[in-house]
Amino acid sequence: MYFDFLKEIKYLFGKTAGQPRTVKDMFSRPTIETNGADRLRIDNGLRPDQYADQMYGSTDLFYVNLLLNNHTSKNDWPLNEMHFTEQLNDTYGGFSIHVLESTSVFKRGDILALISDLDSVDPDAGEIPSYAIINYWDSFLRKIHVKDYFFGDGTDSPTTATDFFKEGNTFRVFHRDQDGKVETDGAVVNNMSQFPGLTLNNFTMRKIGNFVDSIKEFHYVVGGTQVLNPYMLNVDIHGISFNSLVPEYDAGNTRGTCSLLDAYILQPSGNTGPDGATFGFTSNIEIRDIRTSLLDENEEKRYIDTARSTIVGSIVEKIRKDYNK
Repeated sequence: MYFDFLKEIKYLFGKTAGQPRTVKDMFSRPTIETNGADRLRIDNGLRPDQYADQMYGSTDLFYVNLLLNNHTSKNDWPLNEMHFTEQLNDTYGGFSIHVLESTSVFKRGDILALISDLDSVDPDAGEIPSYAIINYWDSFLRKIHVKDYFFGDGTDSPTTATDFFKEGNTFRVFHRDQDGKVETDGAVVNNMSQFPGLTLNNFTMRKIGNFVDSIKEFHYVVGGTQVLNPYMLNVDIHGISFNSLVPEYDAGNTRGTCSLLDAYILQPSGNTGPDGATFGFTSNIEIRDIRTSLLDENEEKRYIDTARSTIVGSIVEKIRKDYNK
């Protein structure tokens, strides 16, 4: 077994610990360099020990290909379908909300409260408004991730997620201090002057959907794939100038040309630009979402350099000698 090869060292656990203890030297790690390996795809669901048993007839050789591919974490190994689905639900579940209004920062744990409920509930009667807890704020894509939300007590409070997370719903965001206390002032809209008629620090829900299906990147897919800047207005790619990848409009947040991200956020709004057309992209633009990116990343992990069975013995012997020099 791999751990039998490791040297023993004396290690002191903590500054106030007693005598040093004898432990295996986990800080040492052998390197494997060989031309006797093939790039193979791991079958779905196989663990490293099962893959070793499939390739070499022994689960004890699980470490050979982990070392060969410099795997240092369980996250380097591909997930099976069940665990992949669990990851999507646990880590990437919930809703995404985009905003055009800019602010200094939203923080994890901040409270998002619907304006309609703030205006209608009666705090003196013990009523609370509908609210959600911000799990993550992506300032670059102006995207809020919400996993936990609660329906208010008001007579007009939403009773379904569809009513809560609806295009055009307005909300305010209240920060929490380091002790968890909710501040009363709320987050400030920095570009309020660019929204005619906006007098309060209210934000508008736009481009709402499942977080796992929300955008990660814009891709230009002609002559290969190139990642585009979401704030790109006019594009020059491969010597070809594109002056209208997205339509121009009198945008509330830019008062001018529409960026890729603006167009993405405004697509579901039903609004149109000065040319009367709805917001969108040319066919050369691909929206790459989180789910697709995770699927591709997990699939890429399935391909590893696999030592041929004819040289495994020599690899094991080299490791043994390296540890016993």
